[in-house]
Amino acid sequence: MSHLLSVPAAAALANLSLSGDRPVIVCDADEVLVQFIAGLEAYLAGRGFHLDVSSLAIHGNVRHGPEGDVVPRDQVTELMQAFFAEGTETLEPVPGAAEALAGLSAHAEIVILSNVPASDADKRTRNLRRHGMDYPLIPNEGVKGPALAAIAARAHGQPIFFIDDLPHNLKSAAEHAAHSTRLHYMADPRLSRLMPTSAHAHYRPHDWHDAARFIREHLAGA
Repeated sequence: MSHLLSVPAAAALANLSLSGDRPVIVCDADEVLVQFIAGLEAYLAGRGFHLDVSSLAIHGNVRHGPEGDVVPRDQVTELMQAFFAEGTETLEPVPGAAEALAGLSAHAEIVILSNVPASDADKRTRNLRRHGMDYPLIPNEGVKGPALAAIAARAHGQPIFFIDDLPHNLKSAAEHAAHSTRLHYMADPRLSRLMPTSAHAHYRPHDWHDAARFIREHLAGA
């Protein structure tokens, strides 16, 4: 189990200031706040490629058109890098995300923890701000547990909520910040149906209204 922060996360965390007197909600961005898969599909289609969403992987599921050959892994990686550079700022919001966070921000501090390339972090910030989600962004690489633990350390014992779409990040969160309350949320309904619920999640919300209700009730109970 690695305890090392990624370099981009460490740099951003050095500038993160939390009050220490309110709970903290740490949110992923892709497929939690913004519609990454729909954006990627449109980007690929505009270049003659097709993303098969009948399984969870991206590599191995990009084809030259719906019936074409599978695109080699290296080329998919290049396409993904180009999409982050060109498409990050164009992603549409997940319905209800901005409104839910706005309501929760009256009771908690919000931090975005996203595996966006550091070179594209400003684009992510601008995109989220444009959709009404103007919160501190921590760009990360790899699993998110170490960064979540560093955020929790700045919260001075306040409750920590972590929302992510990927089971390995929820597992890492449980390992590094065991006291966190973890929500497993995948916004894209096609992938959500394919995604088993993480064993390290406390709750699997159906949408942002459901997630906000769970957090409010948990805080009220605490």
